[in-house]
Order: sequence, then structure tokens, then C-alpha cells
Amino acid sequence: MNKMKMVILFLLIFFSCLYSQEDKFKLEYKFQNGERLQYKIERHDSITTSAAGQEMKFNTTIFMLQSLVVEEAGKDKSFTLKLKTDSVWTDKNTENMINTSSSMNRMGERRSQRRTFSRAMGRFGNQQRERKITITTNGRQSQDSGQPIPFLITLPEKEVSVNDTWDFEIKFDNKGRSKGTTTIKGECLLYDIEKKDSKNIAVIVANSETNSESQFKFQIQERTISGSNVSKSTQYSIVYFDIDKGRIVEIVSEETSESTRESGGMTTPSTRKSNISIKLLSG
Repeated sequence: MNKMKMVILFLLIFFSCLYSQEDKFKLEYKFQNGERLQYKIERHDSITTSAAGQEMKFNTTIFMLQSLVVEEAGKDKSFTLKLKTDSVWTDKNTENMINTSSSMNRMGERRSQRRTFSRAMGRFGNQQRERKITITTNGRQSQDSGQPIPFLITLPEKEVSVNDTWDFEIKFDNKGRSKGTTTIKGECLLYDIEKKDSKNIAVIVANSETNSESQFKFQIQERTISGSNVSKSTQYSIVYFDIDKGRIVEIVSEETSESTRESGGMTTPSTRKSNISIKLLSG
């Protein structure tokens, strides 16, 4: 009996010390040519915006399936990837709170609610539905890749141990009607290494701040609409990374954003709080 207790105690000590702070891990993406990874994204947004005495609140839920297709792997230690949106389903609940009070007319508040549902199966413009991005094996993207793909994070350039940290910075030009620059700065922490189904899963804590400034100008019939957008957001994420297969398997995030839009002498501030989950379905 004492021998059995000693064996159990030894095993407990062994597994609790399986990965110490001295153990080093190489975190890198290991995609293969022609490989297709499909992710399920679930996003819950709570948005409040106001303009001209009217406050509007949106509660939006978005379910999305997106695929990452590996077009070229291994060349110069980089990957050429194509992001494809397979399907989107949206549930939007809108509440208007209209303040009509004035020195001449005080009618108080009037509320109206509207709820809309929509489903789109690949009905996007080509720029939205498909786009390419080039990254290194540690996830650093080329300058012309644009906005980062949500299920790719920047990994460390060298081997790391539990409790090690690394910084990252991403800059890209905004495309479309709004011309400007977005900068994302953040820090990652290798929090733990988990053993799951015989796989080594790195648990990474990622915190980031995003700042964006842009100008827009477009024509509607004979009317020219122009203005600017300024936004700042913070995001806190827990990322689960399969070390052996070299890919993210799950992300759980919380995001808070504040933005201001100016156009035609009117300023429109808005805030957004988001809960986001991303899971690898296949690949």
C-alpha cells in the first residue's frame, strides 16, 4: 500500500512539473500547401451612438464561417493565404431613444424598437468575400496585407518558456472609401502549456490597443459626402495554439471601442462592447 502511495505521489509530482519555466517551446505556424482550415466566429456587439438629440442602441449577434486556404507554403519561410467568407447570419436588435425636448416643445422621450434578421451565403463583393494575405511562420504580415485575419496572432521569433512575453505591432492602410492608417500594438504572454488529447496546447494571453484615423469622401447623386473617423479600441484575448500542428484552435476575446465620426458639421460619437469566440472546425 505504501509503495502504491509512493508511485501515485511520484506521478503527481512528475506531471505537475512536466512543463517548467525552463522548458522552451517554438511557436510557429505549420501550414501545408492546399490545406483548408475552417473557423466558426460568434460575435456579440452592444453599440450605442448618438447624433442630433437621438440616441440609438444596437445589439447585434453575428455567426460566421470563414475558411483559410493555404495557396503557397514554405517559400522563404512564409505563407500565402486566402481568406474566404463561407456564410454569415446576423441578428440585429435596434432601439431608438429620441429626445424631442426644446424650449418651445417638450415632448419627453419616444422609444421605438426594431429587430431584423438576415442571412447571407457568400453574397459579398469580391474584396470582402475573398482576400489574400502573406505572413511569416511566426505570423508577421506583409505591409500590403491590410487588416489582420482574426484567427492569426503574432508569435514570438524565438523559443519561449511559460511566463515569457513578446510584443507586436501591426500597421496597415485602410482600404475602401475611408483612407487612413490603423496601428495595433500589444503584448502576448505564454501563460501555460496544456496537454489535451495527446496534443500540446499553448495558452496565450494577448492584450492589444488599436488606433485608427481616416478620411472619407464619396458622391451620392449630386451630393458630396466627406468627413473623418477616429477610433480607439482595446482587446483582451485567451488564445489556444496547437504547438504540434502549428495553428490556433480557439480564441475567446472581449473588446471595447470608442469612435467619433465627423461629417457636415455634425459629430457622432459611439461606443461598442463585444464578446467574440472563434473555434477551429476543420483543418
